[in-house]
Amino acid sequence: MAATSSSATLSGLQPDVAMVALASSTATADYVPRLLEALGRPRVVVPVHWDNFETPLRNPPPSAPADADRLAALIAAVRKASPRSQVIVPSYDTPYTF
Repeated sequence: MAATSSSATLSGLQPDVAMVALASSTATADYVPRLLEALGRPRVVVPVHWDNFETPLRNPPPSAPADADRLAALIAAVRKASPRSQVIVPSYDTPYTF
């Protein structure tokens, strides 16, 4: 089976909402711009995996200082790569309609 790039695999999907995981490292060059380009710059981007899931649920969701910095960097990268995308950082126990 031939290997395919993830951007080729995602290209053409065109979702309205993309749940984008906070990268655990900087190993993937230009992660956010490449992902958003492949997805057609979704209308809404929801960051995921930035909160501390080992603590009780409460609002605002807790995050370690380093994760808060990485979340801010992700949001900045989304706004730079896809300025028309709305970024929604979810709160626990809150319904969202898209």
